[in-house]
Amino acid sequence: MHRAIVDLILSQVISYPLNWYLDEETSCRNSLAALARTCTTFRDPALNFLWRQQFTLINVLKCLPLHLWEISESGTEAHRWSRRVFRLKGPTQPADWEIPLSYALRIRQLSLQPEQLEMCASVSESMSSKLPPSRDFLFPNLTSISLDIPEESLASQARLFLGPKVVDLRLRVSRSFFTGGDDILFNLPIQYPKLRTVFFTSSHSTSAASSRMALLLRAVTQLDLKSLDGVALKHISQLETLKSLSLLGPSLKDFGHHTGSLCSASHSGAAPFPALQHLRLDETTLKLAIEFVFHLGTAEFPTRLTTRQLYTALAKHLSHTSLHTLYIGEPASYDANPLQVNFAADVIDRPTLAILFPFTNLTDVTLEAPVGFFIDDATAWDIARAWPKLEHLVLLTRWEAESENLSAIMSIHALGAFATHCPKLVRLGLTAFDARDVALPVDRDVVQSESPLEDLDVGISPLRDPVAVAQFLATIFPNLTRIQSFEEWIRSDPGNITPAPFGSPAYDRFQEWKVVQS
Repeated sequence: MHRAIVDLILSQVISYPLNWYLDEETSCRNSLAALARTCTTFRDPALNFLWRQQFTLINVLKCLPLHLWEISESGTEAHRWSRRVFRLKGPTQPADWEIPLSYALRIRQLSLQPEQLEMCASVSESMSSKLPPSRDFLFPNLTSISLDIPEESLASQARLFLGPKVVDLRLRVSRSFFTGGDDILFNLPIQYPKLRTVFFTSSHSTSAASSRMALLLRAVTQLDLKSLDGVALKHISQLETLKSLSLLGPSLKDFGHHTGSLCSASHSGAAPFPALQHLRLDETTLKLAIEFVFHLGTAEFPTRLTTRQLYTALAKHLSHTSLHTLYIGEPASYDANPLQVNFAADVIDRPTLAILFPFTNLTDVTLEAPVGFFIDDATAWDIARAWPKLEHLVLLTRWEAESENLSAIMSIHALGAFATHCPKLVRLGLTAFDARDVALPVDRDVVQSESPLEDLDVGISPLRDPVAVAQFLATIFPNLTRIQSFEEWIRSDPGNITPAPFGSPAYDRFQEWKVVQS
């Protein structure tokens, strides 16, 4: 059997029991060490697993001849702290480093905390200086590294541990790391275009270092940075590989005008962040979060299910008392045929809207959906009761003309809910309500309404008696000055949608609402 096949089988056999030692690291390593000493066939696969992941340099350094090193305590009793320090007792020769450097070849993942860096600080440079001429890196086969660099004096060690095969980089540095500039970060011996995972945090107050790094990335899938400037943001927004993005303390000042460029990219057909699945914005403002998410394009048709998922995410992660303005528009980049849309299945119903009811301090709400909203009288009263501080409420659809196959189940009398429970409402827009059967309100509170409503969008609402409708609206909305139907909006914006022809039901409805307006 070919040697490569034997090694592959052995690797699978050796890796299988590792899953059972997740909480018993010592037992696992002892077993691998014993297996490596069993026979030459097991030696290399076992050693590869034994050295594959390291959380310290001590294991490598202990492979030096015993008479060359010691581990001592550093600190004083008066300060009540101490730390272990690895020291060389005397000069070393290149031959002394052959075994440590041979084992370093097997390390694939390295994670070093500050105490580990400090413990070996005096030895790392010596180890690097003993590399043979044919070798440029201490760990040339390293693919994943995590470093926590606490002070500038240790920053140079980052170069020693990195290598050209690194695809997973996790680097945390202190503010002092940047006192002499951030050039050291970009002189690291890694191939930035090949990085797949990047976690880079520092206490530095600007986004310059993060942005400069981000501009070098080409295939990254996970990105966790302090912040970015607008140019870097636009660059990563076009990466087809980026699935996870986390920014710490981003600001609109950092982004400049480039959030708008994300929107323009969406309109041009190149949706920003085409593969993004996870987004986290920490230590920022709600305004920035809304601005950022608003410009994330999508080519997916927003069904009732996806809309419900969006509403649920908002209700789960935003403050129910702090949110005052909520605008959820339609994506600009999808291209769906209205004739192929399942209106009955994807219209936004009462249970979906109810997810947003806990936001009791909302004053300005605009919700748009391609199919529209299925609202009956009871739902209208629920909305008015849930959001009593409303000043503007707009619930509209993109395809009013194609939505006429849905019956307008909310009656005109349900408008009284807003006159009763929303004393500050000045604008109301709805896709449709049924104004064909009108009776003057008998509810005393509605009759004596002092509603400040001035602007009413009636969409494609059907009616029979314009005079009766006008009398009803004047009663519950005494300050009403403007009524606009869907057809009137079409005619005020030439080139948007073809106006209804003379004599059609839509045209007749348009004329009837003009009578109400007059």
